[in-house]
Amino acid sequence: MKHTYKYLLVTLALMLFAAASHAALRIQAGQWNLKSPSGDITVVEVRLLRKNEFYLYAPHHPISGVYTWDGKLLRITKPDNPRMSGYVWKAERDHSLTLVEETPVPISGQKLMSAHMWRLKD
Repeated sequence: MKHTYKYLLVTLALMLFAAASHAALRIQAGQWNLKSPSGDITVVEVRLLRKNEFYLYAPHHPISGVYTWDGKLLRITKPDNPRMSGYVWKAERDHSLTLVEETPVPISGQKLMSAHMWRLKD
């Protein structure tokens, strides 16, 4: 009997952990820091346009544009510079993103793959 309760508690704990790890992550409007692989840090303004659609803005930065959010990935759908399509950010946890795809167009030699972005506290 004792082993049955222990087994049930372990199973329940594992189910709760799995459910929590698959919960949808959030993106919130506000100021975020973007750290490029070279170590440069840029402030990015994230604005909510409508549900699951955001505008990311950093003056003269290639990532600026409209993005859609699906709960795990933030994909550019309308870049400010039409040649800069292809950016995809993956949520690592709430308020933390890593660039997993970038534009195939080589512009100014700037590579951002694996750049990291995190939300600044209010």
